[in-house]
Amino acid sequence: LKQRKAATDAALTDLKKWVGEANDGRVAILDGTHSTLAKRQYAIQTLKSLEVKIIMIESVCTDKDTVERNIRHCKLGTPDYVGIPVDEATRDFRARVAAYESTYETIDAPSTNGVEKNRSWIKIVDCRRFVINNVRGFLPSRLIQFLSHLHMEPHAFYLSRHGQSEYNVLGKIGGDSGLSPLGDAYAKALARFCRDEVTKGEKGERPARLWTSTLRRTRETARYISHHSITIDYDQDDVDHAQEWVQLRPVAWSNLDELFAGVCDGMTYEEIEKHYPDEFRRRQNDKLAYRYPRGESYLDMIHRLDQMVFEMDRHREPLLIVAHQGILRLLYAYLMDMPREEAPYVSIPLNTVIKLEPKVYGCDEKRFELLRKCSQNDGQRETRLKKSESVDDDPLFRDDDPPSH
Repeated sequence: LKQRKAATDAALTDLKKWVGEANDGRVAILDGTHSTLAKRQYAIQTLKSLEVKIIMIESVCTDKDTVERNIRHCKLGTPDYVGIPVDEATRDFRARVAAYESTYETIDAPSTNGVEKNRSWIKIVDCRRFVINNVRGFLPSRLIQFLSHLHMEPHAFYLSRHGQSEYNVLGKIGGDSGLSPLGDAYAKALARFCRDEVTKGEKGERPARLWTSTLRRTRETARYISHHSITIDYDQDDVDHAQEWVQLRPVAWSNLDELFAGVCDGMTYEEIEKHYPDEFRRRQNDKLAYRYPRGESYLDMIHRLDQMVFEMDRHREPLLIVAHQGILRLLYAYLMDMPREEAPYVSIPLNTVIKLEPKVYGCDEKRFELLRKCSQNDGQRETRLKKSESVDDDPLFRDDDPPSH
């Protein structure tokens, strides 16, 4: 108990220090087992001097099958159980749960005599039922929206750039060109990949989703994918009967369109450097924040991807996203928990599908090169300043496939 108390105090001290460093709208998350009223009272009193909004979040799981699945798929992957046999680790975690149950006090329980009735808290029951108490404001409302989209089902994301475009061949950025013959060959290979991987489950064919941008080159890349119908019947769904599902029904989002280069749209990087040398240099110095004249920056794209991330987290089915390198860099960085400063330099090759599966600790990644022995060069080599030796030495950031944006 003393060690647990010391760990709690250390976490609270770190949190107070970080939040108090600047008045810039910081949001801190204190991850801990505040399983009794006394523990919650202690945390609130300790943080009182910060004069900040405190929202308690309680997650309750009453479904025994879900608890068992959660133990095996999530808890056994924590650092506490590294190298410990599965059965032994499972018994130990069940004992932990039993110990908490013996003293557990749910938020606003009758035994607390209404102490928490006016506080801000969110109670989640089985990831299906939500009780929201005295929560107001923009960021708290976004938190509610985010939490309501979460679920405990395994979820795979497949990220693919469009096939090589006519503008890629010419070395131009932006535009709305169609696919080159090589790009069309990739589109056919992607259709086969969807049949053999994206829609293939352990018990046969599984439902899957498809998103593209509104631009021609992504829609053409997805044009050979089959959209046949299957029958699905989810357990504990709000629809209590079997339903027809159209496989990989294409949904085009303007949020997924490539970074708009403004006055530089349709130019090569050599032309930009020649006609707009100051702009070219500014972009080299800060690729994340740089905004093209009358165009966009990576930060602008982050803003328009905000709602897409909510939708991505909400769905349970595998999701294939056919988009552009700038967009996929940001989605990749989000799922891989990378600093956003590194996102503009992530390598997203042509002719390749990246499969990402978020886990409790980290995200599993697998890459599928669908057109082997084909050039990954998209014809748009962009000279850039080195950010750091560690970045340039990392294969993830190499310019073997020159970026389109």
